[in-house]
Amino acid sequence: MSDAMKRQGRRGGWGLRRCGAPARRVAVVALAVAGTAALAAPAHAGVSAQDGYGPNGTYQFHVGLDLYAWLPASGSSMTLSDGAQRSVGQGIPSPSTLAAVLDGAFMGAALVRYGPWSVLVDVDYVSLTQTGSLGADALGRPLSLKTTISATRVTPGIGYQVYNGITGHIPTTLDAQVGAAWFGTSPSLDLERTDPAGTTHVAGVGANFSLVQPWVGLRAAIYPGPRWRLTLGALVQGFGVDGGTWGWGTQFSVAWAATNWLNLLAGFRALSSSTNPGESERISSFRLTTYGPQVGVGFSF
Repeated sequence: MSDAMKRQGRRGGWGLRRCGAPARRVAVVALAVAGTAALAAPAHAGVSAQDGYGPNGTYQFHVGLDLYAWLPASGSSMTLSDGAQRSVGQGIPSPSTLAAVLDGAFMGAALVRYGPWSVLVDVDYVSLTQTGSLGADALGRPLSLKTTISATRVTPGIGYQVYNGITGHIPTTLDAQVGAAWFGTSPSLDLERTDPAGTTHVAGVGANFSLVQPWVGLRAAIYPGPRWRLTLGALVQGFGVDGGTWGWGTQFSVAWAATNWLNLLAGFRALSSSTNPGESERISSFRLTTYGPQVGVGFSF
């Protein structure tokens, strides 16, 4: 090969290497444009007042799945069979108290629409532990009372859209809902003594409660923009069934459709459930109220 051809080959090699940086820039710009286009694309599948309907108004299935991270404050009270009462309260936990008090919390919801009809289920779980000092015993050994509460609430139901129209130039929907709520909890009180050998369990009382109660509720939503949905829901449960107790729940959430299938969620939720198993039980009544902010993601299909 002549020296001229070699020089041309080297120049060609350098030219290819020089093209690498522009090519990478083009690729980055293309990805940015694609991402912007995905975010800018119409997001009606994620947050639309017409979920459950096809373009021509026919019924079609629409599935929504929401998963939340939840930092609940809590307030609980229990009455022992001898009439003694014990209350535990914890405000919305800060990062420093979160690990010490809140053992775990989860919230999720699924909603399937078909025209005006819907099937839904909510799952809520919270577990917390709180320890308080009781001073010392006769020998000067510190005493403490540990309260542990674990509660799960599952509320399946069905709904019917009683209104779908325009209110003040804003698309608005209203669903009437009814279902059954299962609530299970395991409260316990443990008296503990600390001595040089370590912590010793002295006495304790605990119970496992569960109940199934009917509930009714309303769910209103407005759509102020093509990507936005504001939802307000409320329900009442119990009506004296299974222990003569009542409960309630409310939730406000804001959804922003990032894409046609991915929504970003934020809101606030409060729930209260109680049970009265009877005087024959060591814990004759129990009530748990949880409330706090939530953030999450939603998926639409």
